Amino acid sequence: MRDSKIQQLRSALGIRSISLVIVAMIAFFGAGLGWVVASPIGGSPDDDYHMGSIWCPRPVGESCTVKAINGVDEVRVPIPVAAGAACHAFKSDSSASDCNVDISTNELMWSHRYDDGDYPAGYYAFQHLFIQHDVGKSIIVMRTVNLTIAILLLTLIGVFLRPEQRTAYLLPMVVTWIPMGFYFITSINPSSWAITGLYGYTVAMYGAATGKDWRRWVLLGLAMFSAVLCLSSRRDVSFYLFVVAVAFIFAIKWSKKNIIPGVAVAIIGFVGAYSITLGGQAKHVTASFESEGNLFRNALNTILDLPRYFAGMFGVTYGPGWFDTPVEGPATYIVLFVFAGAVMAGLRSGSWRKWMSASVILGAICGIPLVFILKGIFTGFGDYQPRYMLPLLGVLLFMLFTIGSRQRQIFELPQLILIALAIPIANSLALHIVMQRYTAGFQPAHPLNLDNNISWWWNTSISPMTVWVVASLAFVVAIVVVTYFAHRNSFNSDSVKKVPIAESSQSNDSENIIAEKVSPKHALV
Repeated sequence: MRDSKIQQLRSALGIRSISLVIVAMIAFFGAGLGWVVASPIGGSPDDDYHMGSIWCPRPVGESCTVKAINGVDEVRVPIPVAAGAACHAFKSDSSASDCNVDISTNELMWSHRYDDGDYPAGYYAFQHLFIQHDVGKSIIVMRTVNLTIAILLLTLIGVFLRPEQRTAYLLPMVVTWIPMGFYFITSINPSSWAITGLYGYTVAMYGAATGKDWRRWVLLGLAMFSAVLCLSSRRDVSFYLFVVAVAFIFAIKWSKKNIIPGVAVAIIGFVGAYSITLGGQAKHVTASFESEGNLFRNALNTILDLPRYFAGMFGVTYGPGWFDTPVEGPATYIVLFVFAGAVMAGLRSGSWRKWMSASVILGAICGIPLVFILKGIFTGFGDYQPRYMLPLLGVLLFMLFTIGSRQRQIFELPQLILIALAIPIANSLALHIVMQRYTAGFQPAHPLNLDNNISWWWNTSISPMTVWVVASLAFVVAIVVVTYFAHRNSFNSDSVKKVPIAESSQSNDSENIIAEKVSPKHALV
C-alpha cells in the first residue's frame, strides 16, 4: 500500500520535477547559510535574552546555577551569552571586533536576561540540545537547524499540496519573507519557528481540509507539526493560530468530508488562545484602556502610521540587528514594490469567503497593535515591533491568492520574471549590508568588496565576499526554480478541472472550456 502511494506521488511529480525540487532545496540551504553567518554572536534582536534562555531553559534551577543578586534571580552562563549582544547593539559604525569583552572565552558570568515564563519552554529546550563547548559553533549549529527545519517542512508541504494550490503557496513566501523573514528564519530568535510554523500550519491545514485523497492526511500531520512549532516559540504566535482558525471558518466549506481537519482546527485554535494566557502577555490583554491624551486622536495617529508599520515588516526603520543596520533603500523599495503588486493581484477577484477570511487576518495585523497602543502598553509602532506581525503577512497573501478566486493564474509570465529579478536583488543587497555592518562597520564609503578592511569574521578560510557571492547566486537559482513551478502550475490542467471545496461555488463554463484546451503535458508538480 505504501509503495503504491509513493508511486502515485512520483507519477504526479515527475522525475524532472523531483530533481528541480532537490535543486531548490539545496539552493535555498546555500542561500540561507549566507544569512546564518552574516551576523556574529548577539547580532540579532534580544539575542542575549534568547541565548540565556537556551543555555538555561526552564526549569531554570535544574539547567543552570541560579543566584539572587540585589533581589533579582540571575543565571550563570558563558560570557559571550551574557555580554555578546552588548558588544554590537546600537553600534553600527563599529565592526563586531570592537567588543569590550572577550567573547571567545568560556568563562562564566551572571545574567538576569533569561526566560522565566513569558515564552513557551519548547523552543529553548530544543535548542539547548545543540549547546557545545564553543559558544560560536553552538550558535551556528542552532541557526542552521532552524534553516533546515524551515526548508524540509515547507518543501514537504509543497510536495503534498494539490497542484493548483502550489503557486498560491510559493509566491507569498517569496514576496513577504525578503529580507526580514529570511533573516529571522536563519537566526536563533524564536521568531524563526513562528514565521515557518504559522505559514506552514495555515497552508497545510487548508490543503488537508480541501484535499480528496490520501495526501490530505500527510498534510494534516504536517499542519500539526507546524502548530507545535508555533506553540513552542512565542505566545503571540500561538494566539495567531486562533486568528487563523477564525479565518478558516469563512475560508473553507466545512462538511462531513473534512470533519477531522475541522476538529483539529478548532482544538488548535483554542489551545493557541489559551496559550497566550500562560505568559506575560496575559496582563496586557486584560488591562484596561489607560491611553494618555485623546483616545480618538491616538487611534487616528496610529492608523495613519500603519503604512510605515507595514513597511517595517520589510526592514524600513526596523531593520536587522537592534534596528542599527539600516536596509532601507533599494532593497526595501524593491520588495515593497513587489508586495504592492502582489496585493493588487490578490484583490483582482474573489468570493465572500475570500473577503471575510482575508479581513480576519488583516484585522488582526492592524487591530492587535492598535489595541495595545491605545491601552498605553506601547507608545507606538516603535515599541510594538513590525516583526511581531510578520508571520501573518504571508498568511494574508495566501488567503488572497487561493480562496474563491475566479482567475487561477495569479501572475502572467512577464510579471513572474520581474519578481524573479527583483527579489534576488533585494536579498543580495540586504545580505551585503548586514555583512558590511559586522565585518567592518559602516564607513563613509561602503566598498562592494567585503574582503576590504575586514575587522571581524568567523574562524574560517572562506572569506565574507565569497560567502556573499555564493549565497546570492544560490538564492537566484532557488527563485528561478520557484518561478518555473509557479508558471507551470498556473497552466496545470488539474487546476482548472478540479475545484477546491472552498471554491466549489465559483466554477463556471469558461473554466471547463479552458480545461479542454490545456494539454496534459503541461501538468507539472
